[in-house]
Amino acid sequence: MFSSRIECLVGMSDGGLDQRLRELELERRAHDAELIAAILVAEQRGLYGRDGHRTMNAYLRATFNWSNTEAGRWRAQARAVGAIAGVGDAVLTGRIGAPQVSEFAKAHSNQRVRDALDELAPSLIEHAEQLSFRDFQIVMQHVVRLADADGAERDDAEAIDGRTATMAEVDGSLYLQATGGDAMSTAEMLAILDRFVEREFRADVERSPEGGELPRTGRQRRFDAIRTIFLTANEALDAGLPAGRSPEPLVNIVIDDATWARMLADERISADTAIDGQPVDPFTGLANPSGLLAELMNDPDELLARRCETTTGVRVSAEHVLRAALAGHVRRAVVDARNVTVDFGRKQRLFTGPARDAALLLLRSCEHPGCLVAADVCQVDHSTEWADGGSTDQRNGGSRCGSHNRERHRRRWPVRRATNGRNYTLRDDGTVMLPVGCRIPRFPRTSDDEADDAGDDMVAIPMFRTHIDLVIGR
Repeated sequence: MFSSRIECLVGMSDGGLDQRLRELELERRAHDAELIAAILVAEQRGLYGRDGHRTMNAYLRATFNWSNTEAGRWRAQARAVGAIAGVGDAVLTGRIGAPQVSEFAKAHSNQRVRDALDELAPSLIEHAEQLSFRDFQIVMQHVVRLADADGAERDDAEAIDGRTATMAEVDGSLYLQATGGDAMSTAEMLAILDRFVEREFRADVERSPEGGELPRTGRQRRFDAIRTIFLTANEALDAGLPAGRSPEPLVNIVIDDATWARMLADERISADTAIDGQPVDPFTGLANPSGLLAELMNDPDELLARRCETTTGVRVSAEHVLRAALAGHVRRAVVDARNVTVDFGRKQRLFTGPARDAALLLLRSCEHPGCLVAADVCQVDHSTEWADGGSTDQRNGGSRCGSHNRERHRRRWPVRRATNGRNYTLRDDGTVMLPVGCRIPRFPRTSDDEADDAGDDMVAIPMFRTHIDLVIGR
């Protein structure tokens, strides 16, 4: 029977096979929604007691032959879907899938976060549909940290105190494991590893014939990169170079002005009350009676503007950002044309220097759907081609790895920026490359509309430099 299914699929065209895969995923999401609903009703009814089971988990293990982990996952998803309005409808209609529901369930399991989820649900569901899973995961982590600040600080402290590393020889092979540590150290170490992995990848590309298979797998390159890091460090020690010195910044951290201001107020560096004792915004001095989470409750669409993380998506606590800021040298970074010009308009053909930095500032990875290559090692190119009148500025800049950038130019795929500020790639037939179930985003009707929609001024803010570059902006 299975072989006949294979034969049927083999006979399909590429377009037909792609369509069938999308249909199957939508069907699975609808079935998942119904299964979640059935689990909810069964638990409420106490169905598990029918065969003498004492818990719903035991019933699921016995009935479906699931592992305890799988039973717990489905039960947690059912509870979250039943409690957070709109999530069930989004799954049933195919707008979001199992990974997104798991993120809702993970956040819902924290009792201190549940009220925030109820208030932010409409925006979070929209983000779950429109953002890549990786970006949505970061948004959810940010919500949890805001809603449960004490828990986040406790987790950070436990990770730092519990940091450990093991390196040993096992049957002639290397065994290496390291866990824990603070987010700043994590981001820095990952950045170093990514740079060495990228160098190994470039070496493979140079040794391979055009279009040929690379000689090493990604995991093999990662292992070789780790070995090269050890050898390079050893050579530096032999040469008498100072330990821990970095020739250039390794990590970019982006923090929005509201989070930065709240951090300064929490640490008593800036005032959050006026002379008369009334609450004010520590960044602007304007009346501001609510905290950051309360502000997001009132305006959930601002959620995506709230960031305190590396450009690769590693969450950083405000306390660690402040330490880096106070320990570093201050320089001025402006992400609009007010002080340092990064909007080069038609004056510059290529993205270089501050123009490249600005184009990559708010991106985490290659913008081609499904690609996870970090933005730091990507190429910056025009969304609207230079030859077609496109300008060299952040609004017209996109981040793509070398492979996808060449592929886009070879196949002449256009890129359009939607009103939500994100770039989308269009196929030859004009359809938008979107995940299954995701609705088509709204695009500006004219170039003038696009300029208006993208015209929110970015603020000029301080950048602190130590082992990191810390960028504060919207």
